[in-house]
Amino acid sequence: MDSIQLNATGRGSSSSMQPLSVGVAKAAEIIGCSPSYLNKCRVFGGGPKWFRVGTRCLYSLADLNEFIASQQRCASTAEYKVAGGSR
Repeated sequence: MDSIQLNATGRGSSSSMQPLSVGVAKAAEIIGCSPSYLNKCRVFGGGPKWFRVGTRCLYSLADLNEFIASQQRCASTAEYKVAGGSR
């Protein structure tokens, strides 16, 4: 069995291995927002968890998935009313 060495971004030497973390631009693409939104969230809070490696701000894919799951709301206005929404 071959061992794979990971670098700071979680990228290994194997081309079939998925990264463990991504930078700001890729994280924004994954969650469907702009990079500036993530930059503001790092200052004011409210965004996905992040960490710094050197000067780079990185996001764990697991944390991005957790953030997306926490942002899910009702699928329709009918569900919103059943869930106790106003109106």
